[in-house]
Amino acid sequence: MSNTLILHIGGGKTGTSSIQNFLSLNRKILSEHDIYVPSDDLTLDGNCSGQHVWYFANFRTYSISDAADKLEKDLKNIFSKISEKAVLISAENLSDPFKWNELFSKLKGKVKIKIVFYLRRQDEYLLSAWQQWYVKQEDDFWSWIIRKCGILADWSLIIKSWMSLVDKSDFILRVYDRSLMVNNDVISDFIQVLGLEGISFVPLENQINPSYNLGVLKLVEDNNNLFDNAHDNDFYNFISDNTANSRKISKHSPISHKQRMAILSRYIDSNNWIYDEFFRNINPTPYNRLFKMPKENDYIQLSKDELDKLKWNIMVEAVYGMYKKTKR
Repeated sequence: MSNTLILHIGGGKTGTSSIQNFLSLNRKILSEHDIYVPSDDLTLDGNCSGQHVWYFANFRTYSISDAADKLEKDLKNIFSKISEKAVLISAENLSDPFKWNELFSKLKGKVKIKIVFYLRRQDEYLLSAWQQWYVKQEDDFWSWIIRKCGILADWSLIIKSWMSLVDKSDFILRVYDRSLMVNNDVISDFIQVLGLEGISFVPLENQINPSYNLGVLKLVEDNNNLFDNAHDNDFYNFISDNTANSRKISKHSPISHKQRMAILSRYIDSNNWIYDEFFRNINPTPYNRLFKMPKENDYIQLSKDELDKLKWNIMVEAVYGMYKKTKR
């Protein structure tokens, strides 16, 4: 089993769903260029959505030893049948705080492991993660931030855990900043990571996991009993299907500049460590730090009245959108 295993571990909210859809659409083309994307259950047949999140999520009910045995067995089966191809696994939960490095420990020395990890500035990550997952289970943003800030999205802790398994030279770290990406696009950037520039791939047709404006977020915060669990997106799908103006307005912010900077202050040491270890002498950013810091005029904090207006606009548009569908 002397092959290469490429682990795209996310992080979450860095275009992972788009990357995974790209992998699914282009599985055959990738295999023709010696990169094999397994089925969702890490087999050679079955459905291939390009993501392996649920395969690894199931391991949380296993002991680490049993999970490591199953993972080694499944990968050995794949590598035995696809000689000289790399296997590409994409699962953003591999960047969650968990002993994932121990799960892969039995592969050390048998497979060349490379880690692909996109890093998003923590204020943006936390706000996006709140909308995508956590608001569905909690109703108080600030109590959640107080608990999670400085812990969730500490990317250096994730990297250090994987460094017990993977050499520093086998990390491919990218800053999730469109101004630093190839063609200002995460798919083009990921294609470069794979070393496949110039290949004709099937393009994505639609935006995956769109971000919604603060009116939608306000609706959800006031009604988070709409969701069965953190992965239930039915309400968001309903909003997308019945409105045309629900997408994120880039400069709108639910928090102030001072609050944003206070969040980032909790990650200074972590971010500086990553920059010094992986960027400073190899691929320094234009701003000589891991992330470009926000400026006060980068965002517009909305008042309560402005948030309520956005919320009611969405509600009216959604109701009218349903009505129009009944008239077709």
